[in-house]
Amino acid sequence: MRPFEEVIALYHAQKSGQQYKARCPVHDDHNPSLAIRQGDHGGIVFKCFAGCDVAHILAAKGLTWQDVTPNGTRETSHIIATYPYLDERGTLLYETVRYEPKAFKVRRQTGPDTYDWHIGPRHLLYHLPALRGAAMVYLVEGEKDADRLTREGLIATTHPFGAKSWRREYADQLAAAGVKHVIVLPDADAAGELWTNRVTMTLRTPYTVVRLPGLPAGGKDVSDWLNAGHTIDELRHISEPSPPRLNPQYLASVTTVAAEGQRLATEGVRWCVQDLIPAYGMLGFVVAYAKVGKSTFGLQLAAAVATKTAFLNRETTGCRVLLIAAEDPPEYTAWLARHLGHIPTDQLTFYRGPVQLNAEGIQQIRGEIGAGGYGLVLLSSWQALIRGLVKDENDNAAAANVVEQLKAEGVRPSGIPWMVDAHAGKSENQSDDADPNQAMRGASAAAAAADYTLSLRYAKGPFDPHRRLSASGRFVRLEPLLVRWQGDEHGYAVEGDGKRQAAETDWKLIQETGALTSTPRHAATIARIAGFIAPDETRGLSTARRRVAQALRDRPGISRREYQSGKTMRVEYYLGPDEVEA
Repeated sequence: MRPFEEVIALYHAQKSGQQYKARCPVHDDHNPSLAIRQGDHGGIVFKCFAGCDVAHILAAKGLTWQDVTPNGTRETSHIIATYPYLDERGTLLYETVRYEPKAFKVRRQTGPDTYDWHIGPRHLLYHLPALRGAAMVYLVEGEKDADRLTREGLIATTHPFGAKSWRREYADQLAAAGVKHVIVLPDADAAGELWTNRVTMTLRTPYTVVRLPGLPAGGKDVSDWLNAGHTIDELRHISEPSPPRLNPQYLASVTTVAAEGQRLATEGVRWCVQDLIPAYGMLGFVVAYAKVGKSTFGLQLAAAVATKTAFLNRETTGCRVLLIAAEDPPEYTAWLARHLGHIPTDQLTFYRGPVQLNAEGIQQIRGEIGAGGYGLVLLSSWQALIRGLVKDENDNAAAANVVEQLKAEGVRPSGIPWMVDAHAGKSENQSDDADPNQAMRGASAAAAAADYTLSLRYAKGPFDPHRRLSASGRFVRLEPLLVRWQGDEHGYAVEGDGKRQAAETDWKLIQETGALTSTPRHAATIARIAGFIAPDETRGLSTARRRVAQALRDRPGISRREYQSGKTMRVEYYLGPDEVEA
């Protein structure tokens, strides 16, 4: 028999956990699917996850059974257990198969005696139908332990492929099943601790981690613990949940929160639309008189974000946009959108039908966001969306409750911005000093409960194409900006943008000081050379960077290079073509 080190070198195998992985020499293997490990009885065990025969795997490298087994005979494996995985309705989707010597595979039956040896489109928790509405569920690391606890009268579950294979969707399945409390029972080893961390970071269901006391020597799981003489009553006793506490995923020390704030101040706020819509799970309102142009404003905004083009001279992110038109007739929405044929079909989606901002409607929108990968949601209009949910539009308490539910159950969990348009009151203050948060008609508490508000109003009367836009709220502060409607094909344009004038002045300074060259430089370096900030100064650096970005935006002959540095996306600017060596 050959040494193990010699064999793995022959297959160019690399260490992967407790075994070695290599490309199988029998089939066209692009991703290493051959596992090699030392057997429990002194031999070398081979397993190709594509199903290749071990004899062929050995022959491909000129080996025989004498080279890999102590007695020179083939070690055959056989099935000792199968574990069925059922969906919520009790339908068998797949099963995991356990072999001796110890190995696992997953299969889906395709005929009386035929199988597809892949998991398929869904990953499920074990014993999923039994979890529905359970007061307490024991989460363990393997099917053997889950079955043992089930036979003892408990409700237990696990997932396939071992401790490293926990997925966030398993936490979602526990929550969807209505499980009240989860008892996490890790194995007593390093892999069990890593598994515990992965599980508890994703669980949305209240949980308790139980580390079993009095495990026998060499034992690590709950089956070993029970075999050592411990009882189910003992397990129930030590699993008794502590008094309920706040969800730990939302708890953070002052050091952590302050560091996040400092990082935001240094790197700058992420924007969906610069200065108007922060790129976080936040709720905004666009408030205007009826027929001022809210729908058109929202459509032009959606088109800009979807195509990553400037909106009112402000950068946009370029993401998928979901536009929910719950108020306007579908024909009118189509008429407004008649000039948007240039937008890629998968970048902007319309929903032209009724929806309410109740629990069901919010979940439907969240589900659509998750399925479609959207980065911005626009909803029109507030009065149509809350129909039947409030007594009347002056019902402050009910309207504020709708906003709070929308934020808690829809906006915050989605992690992306939502914008709702709403009608302004007849007595709206039209002056430039007006507070945008006070513009909404009826229940002003609703607008106050939102994260920020954009106010769109007439600038020179209802028959003139000029409008005033202002904004205020979390991260958002926009002093009144004069914009002009140029027609459906051209949308809104800025007139009298003080920021653009400032950007022109900054651009001249950058040119005069030679701060921008053909060598890529960060915005901070350019800002210091141009004199926006002193060389050794750090206070105000974020503002200086933003001035550089605004001055260089959309300049002919100016290119930018983005690259990842750790978890941060860095940007450098330079004169010349788009291609540059790193």
